[in-house]
Amino acid sequence: MIGAVISSDGFKLKVNRILGQAKNPRAIMAAVGREGAYQLRGHFRKKDQTEKNKLGGKREHFWRQVMGSVSAPTVSSSGRTVVINITDPRFAQKLFGGTITAKRARALTIPVTAEAYGRATSTFEKETGVKLFFIGKDFANGALAAQIDGRVTIHYLLRKSVHQDKDPNALPPQEQLEDAVTRRAQSVLDRQIKGGSPA
Repeated sequence: MIGAVISSDGFKLKVNRILGQAKNPRAIMAAVGREGAYQLRGHFRKKDQTEKNKLGGKREHFWRQVMGSVSAPTVSSSGRTVVINITDPRFAQKLFGGTITAKRARALTIPVTAEAYGRATSTFEKETGVKLFFIGKDFANGALAAQIDGRVTIHYLLRKSVHQDKDPNALPPQEQLEDAVTRRAQSVLDRQIKGGSPA
């Protein structure tokens, strides 16, 4: 599970100044959390709409699933911090990148065709009615292919491990997120000072 952290010095100064003037700092932090979650969900929704599957074929809507895993914000007992978790375990790989290694299977199956994308090999065979066969000398460096109408097509590469680069746009730009939650905090403070709703 990933927690969204906003911790730039400028942001902390602005929020601490707002909290120092607040009648109800906890209500401000709750509003900050709601705005942060809203910004995260909007960012992931936009990525789902604009980042198409490179291989084509049926989409899995990965970013929509990440959007659905954004938790409701939790304000700390001190009332001065708020946590928003992104609970989809796959998101960490997008955020940090790193090496994925086969553990339970002999090799990772990496789809290279639209037909294979988003399908386990067993699902591919079941849904297409085509039997995959192995090509290569070493199972962890080979491929799985299928023959249709006399034509052989490789659908999966087999690898012991793969390295994925991190996605620099996995989270919204820091400045954009900070600006949005700071504006929300200020608007709640303004209402508190005017005697309106605390949140």
